[in-house]
Order: sequence, then C-alpha cells, then structure tokens
Amino acid sequence: FYLTKFPKVCKAHLIYRATRLSMAKQNAGIQGHKGALYPWHSAGTGKEVCRPRHWIGRTDDMDWEAFNKCYHVNHAVFYNCWQYYQETNEIEFLEDTLLEVM
Repeated sequence: FYLTKFPKVCKAHLIYRATRLSMAKQNAGIQGHKGALYPWHSAGTGKEVCRPRHWIGRTDDMDWEAFNKCYHVNHAVFYNCWQYYQETNEIEFLEDTLLEVM
C-alpha cells in the first residue's frame, strides 16, 4: 500500500536502513552472527532503543536474555528493498544503495 501511494516515503525509509547498515553489522557481530541485525526500535544511530516500558504487561518476569536479542525481522528489510526496486525500476538506487543492504 505505502509503496504505491507514498513511494518517496518508502525510499526515505530504505535510505534510513542503508545509512544504518554499519551499526546493523556491529549488532550482528555483538550477537555472534555474520551479516546485519537491524534493531526492533532504532535510534538515529541504528542502536537498539527498545526498553521494557515499550512492552505491554509486567516486566518483572520477563526473559531478559531474549529481550536483549529483540531484533527486526531482517528478511523484511530485504523484501522491502526488493519490492521497491520491482515497483520503481530504479536500477541506480538498487545498485548504489540497496544491494549492500540486501
């Protein structure tokens, strides 16, 4: 829906992801993974900022280890990049910005 109605907003969102790729790679390394891990709630720097107050319910019995590994579903980032290219055919944007994210 957003891509067909608001393509400029979608492009801005993908640029946001691309400019935070280095932090996503650092997040992956910290968790012992290769590639990139985008945070669930991202600060302007790309750092995870999701805190218990964002969760509904009680926090005293939370699984804190699982909470600290709460990352965005990364294949959704890939999918959004690919869908944008499929809709717009912006080959330069794909090559210059999206491919590294994908």
